[in-house]
Amino acid sequence: MLPFHPDNCHPLQSILMLYATLLVIFAIPADSSVAKRDFSPPYSYGGFDPKAQLLESNGPTKVDCPHECKCTADEYVICDDGGMTSIPINRIPRKTKVLIIDGSKEENSLTIGKIFTDLPQLTEIQIIHSKLPAIGASSFYPGKNIKSIDLSHNHLKLLDPSHFLYLENLLKLNLSHNKLISIPSNVFVYLNTLRQLSLAHNLITTIAPRMFYNLTNLENLDLSYNKLINLKSEHFIDILHLKVLHLRHCDLRDINFQIFRNLTKLVELDVQHNQLTHLISFGFTGLQSLRTLRLDGNKLTTLSDHTFETLQLRFLSLSANRLTTLKSGAFLNSIINSLDLSVNMVTDFESSLLEPLAKHLTELNISNNVHQNDPSNFVFKMIRPLHNLQQLSLSNIGLNDSIDPQTFQNCGVSLLSLDLSQNHLVNISATLFRPLIHIENLNLSNNDMYSLSSSVLDIIASQTTLRKIDLHNNPWSCYQCHVIPLIEWFNKLPKAYFNLCPYSWINDIDRLPSSPSEYHHPQASSSSYFCAKCAHPFHLSGQQVNLITDDNIQDCNEFTSFQMKLTGSPEKIELLFGILIIVVFLFLFIVLGLMYRKQGSDYYTREKGDEDEVCKLNKQQQQPVSPPPMTTIPTTTTTTATTNNTTPTANGHSMIEYDVHHRNHCNDQYTFHNDSHAAQHLNINDSFPSPPSSLTSSMISKNYVNLTSIDPHSTLTSCPNYPSTLDSSTLQPPIYNCQMQILKL
Repeated sequence: MLPFHPDNCHPLQSILMLYATLLVIFAIPADSSVAKRDFSPPYSYGGFDPKAQLLESNGPTKVDCPHECKCTADEYVICDDGGMTSIPINRIPRKTKVLIIDGSKEENSLTIGKIFTDLPQLTEIQIIHSKLPAIGASSFYPGKNIKSIDLSHNHLKLLDPSHFLYLENLLKLNLSHNKLISIPSNVFVYLNTLRQLSLAHNLITTIAPRMFYNLTNLENLDLSYNKLINLKSEHFIDILHLKVLHLRHCDLRDINFQIFRNLTKLVELDVQHNQLTHLISFGFTGLQSLRTLRLDGNKLTTLSDHTFETLQLRFLSLSANRLTTLKSGAFLNSIINSLDLSVNMVTDFESSLLEPLAKHLTELNISNNVHQNDPSNFVFKMIRPLHNLQQLSLSNIGLNDSIDPQTFQNCGVSLLSLDLSQNHLVNISATLFRPLIHIENLNLSNNDMYSLSSSVLDIIASQTTLRKIDLHNNPWSCYQCHVIPLIEWFNKLPKAYFNLCPYSWINDIDRLPSSPSEYHHPQASSSSYFCAKCAHPFHLSGQQVNLITDDNIQDCNEFTSFQMKLTGSPEKIELLFGILIIVVFLFLFIVLGLMYRKQGSDYYTREKGDEDEVCKLNKQQQQPVSPPPMTTIPTTTTTTATTNNTTPTANGHSMIEYDVHHRNHCNDQYTFHNDSHAAQHLNINDSFPSPPSSLTSSMISKNYVNLTSIDPHSTLTSCPNYPSTLDSSTLQPPIYNCQMQILKL
């Protein structure tokens, strides 16, 4: 093309070109070539600056940018409105370096193929929440500048080596949250430079042999949330430079410790929330570079001796297991800086448990071990050998006022942070805090404290290094006899307290109000969660202790101390109500028993009275001069007195059997005639079974009643209303209220 010159074109053309040039110079402002726009919320994709200038295109003559997307001055294209069905690849600026397509707001439905050919400067591609079903061969061509690819939260099911062609400089690949089931061997063969690979949250159950072949530079591998169950040592023989391995939630029931023989450069191992029940001795010995070991959320119940032999760990977490017994040799020949034993069920351990760690252990968390019989002794034994401890968490382990005042004597000089929250502390001894001369953070929240003594507050005030003290969620008493020391301490404007209980107009702790009256400033902050608040008396409940005035303070009475003890501990309240319920049930049981017994007594009295009336009536009817005829006893004379056979009745039953089954209601006895004609008396309280077919004296004596002998020369003389003939229906007692008389022969 010839350069512009008046001799080279028509005069009219020259005039038009000059006019266009002037229009561009004078009509368009110098800064209007870039339209500035601030998008909210800010973006943080791959190092993107949220304050970057974004470019918009409102016409074909301006910088190209799809209307669905936002473009930045540093070559970012962000399409995050969602609902896309295709990628506007033809309208994306050629110089784009980072392409982000995010369907989090409204999921996209996209496919990709060899579509990035005209974007040679791409260094990062992120297509997430877009229902991608597959990748496709050579999809990222030319790809030589691409460093990071994120295809997470899609529907990918299959992978093939051809999908990753031309990515010879790729460093990061994220394929998490897809539907991958089986990954073939050598699938990443073209990704020799890859440093980070995430396959987490898929459906992978087995790892193919040499699946990681040629990933010689891989440093970070995440296989979490796959049902791997079992891992073999040969799975990792191609990734000898691996530094970080994540195996969370993989249903691992055991660890094949042969795996670690090849992973000598491993720095972090994460096997949280699996099904591990035990760890073998010397299992981690080969991991000389390991610094972080996470074993949280498994089912470990104990630790064997030499479990962590030769390890030099910055952090070891055994939280949320089922540890009950800790052997003293578990930490032998190991170095651990931070140890987390929280949320377990430790009930017993040897006092020498942590002695091997005494020199290097600086952080210890034993919170939420609530199965202690003696929490105070538990803590004392646990931390006694630790002279260099800096951070200690004792939250929610059941500590109360029985805690030994010398508990922190050995570690007091080094201790910087102490958490005593969620316990049952009521009256803390000042001696407990005296050794803490360098303490910076002290958490006393969620206890049962209703007051702090002047001696305790003096110790706290003398700790010049203290930056934060947490007193919230305690049942503070704002009665005069309890709250005065606390108010006096607040009046000194302790920075450690007001760092957690600030006011909105105070942005700098050095600009605290000069006097307590300034706290009633109209701009007093609503950020009062960490402030100490009154629980008593009722009219001050919920008010900040540091804001109450002398006019509001109520004098104490005789009931105040009892009220504090009663409301100070929820556990005490529960115990009190439990005892009360038991007492009420016992009282009801006794009352019901007495009522039942009285009812039985009344029934027996009425029955006995009726029987007495019958007896009186029978006596009035007796005629002593001419007694009624005797019941038929054919041989009642003295000539039969020596016979050994009982006298039969009309129906074949013996008289002895008949008499035994008729009760004498007048004298509360049963009378019968035995084979010696000896009248016998039987107590009415004796029980009688149904009459046997034959009954003898020996049977009665042995099996039925206790006999009491009387005069052997007596016999049955009268029993009014006896039937003249007997049948089996008349042998069931009692049938007749008959009078039996014993007369001398």
